[in-house]
Amino acid sequence: MDQMSPATAPITELLQQARQGNSQAEDQLFRAIFGQLRRLAVTHLSRENGSNVLEPTELVNEVYLHLFGDHVRSFENRNHFLAVSARAMRCILIDIARKRNASKRGFGLQVTFNDLIPDGHSEWPKRLLIVESALVRLASFDPRSAQIMEFKIFMGSSDDEIAAILGKSARTVKRDYKAARAWLQAELQSS
Repeated sequence: MDQMSPATAPITELLQQARQGNSQAEDQLFRAIFGQLRRLAVTHLSRENGSNVLEPTELVNEVYLHLFGDHVRSFENRNHFLAVSARAMRCILIDIARKRNASKRGFGLQVTFNDLIPDGHSEWPKRLLIVESALVRLASFDPRSAQIMEFKIFMGSSDDEIAAILGKSARTVKRDYKAARAWLQAELQSS
C-alpha cells in the first residue's frame, strides 16, 4: 500500500472509486487532473509551430477517451494514473505525427537530444517519430530508462516526480536518465 500525502489522497481515492465503477468519480478525477494535463498539452502542441491538428483541450479530451472510453481501466494510484496518462498523450501525438507523414518516406533528419524539445519548429512531427522509434528500441533492453525518458520528454517531470512515480530514489532516476540520455543522443545522431 502506498503512502498518500494530502495532495495525492483525493486522486488515489477517486481512482479507487472509479475502479469500482463509479462514473462520477471518473468525472471528478478528470476535473482534478485536467489542469495538469492541459498544461502538458499546451507545451507539446506549442512545439508544432502553429500547424496543430488539435487544440490543447482537444488533446486532453482524447487522453480522457483513451483512458475511460470503451472499457474501465484499473489504476493502482495517482502515480500509475499519471504514467498511463503520459503514455496516452505520447500515443496520440505519435498517431498524429504518423498520419501527417504517411505519404513521406525517408525523413532524412538527424536529431540531437536538444532537438527533442524544439521551440516551434515545423519538423516536430517527423522528429517525434524518430524519437518514438528510438524510445521503443531503448525500451527493448532497458524499460525503466525508456520510461524515465518518456516522463522527461512527454510529461516534463522532474527527477523527484519520476522517482515518486517509479518508487525509486531520485539519485537512481538521475543516474538512469544520464545514461539513457547519452544512449538516446548517440542513437539519434546515427539515425
